[in-house]
Parts: sequence; C-alpha cells; structure tokens
Amino acid sequence: MDEAVIRSYHYQPDFLLVDPTTLEIIEACRARGLPVVWNRYLSQAGNNLSAELKFIRYDGRFSGFILYETYDFVRFHEQGRVTCSMPIVEQALRQPGEEEKYASARGCW
Repeated sequence: MDEAVIRSYHYQPDFLLVDPTTLEIIEACRARGLPVVWNRYLSQAGNNLSAELKFIRYDGRFSGFILYETYDFVRFHEQGRVTCSMPIVEQALRQPGEEEKYASARGCW
C-alpha cells in the first residue's frame, strides 16, 4: 500500500475530527508513514469547497485532496485546450497571493 484515501460522499472534513473509525485509520497510516489524501465528491461540496480545501491543506494529517470527479469540472477542446467548467473549483484551487500567477491563463491550463 502506498497511500490511503479517505473517501467522502456526503461528510464534510470536520467530520474527521469526531469519527473514531476515520481517526483510527488516519493515525495507523501516519504511524506507518503512509500518506493520507481526502477524496471529495464535488457534487456534494457545493459552496464549501474552498473552506474544505483550506481545512485539508492546513490540517497537517493529509498529503493531498482529490477533486472527484474530474469529468464534473474539466472540459477538453480542439487544439488541446483544457478548461475548468466550475468557477468554484478554479477559485478553490487558488492559494492566497497567487492570483497574478493565473491572471493570463484564467479558465484554462
């Protein structure tokens, strides 16, 4: 096993702070040096996505955040263009102070 994925369908990340089973899994992985990532169904996150990403980023127990499902927010176009179709995802992925980095590529990679 190279990492553990905490998969959430309808629970918000703050649920982790009180769920004994989830906490046991996270601590067992950390004790073995296994990275733990949070997998969030975008359709369930709604307007809380930015706050959830921030929670996971600064919590200290997680090595990443999976935005599920990619099909919900990535669009592929001719000539290889890729765009983000969900403004809430684009906004949530930006870290404070990095706005200028994205100014010329707003909405595409």
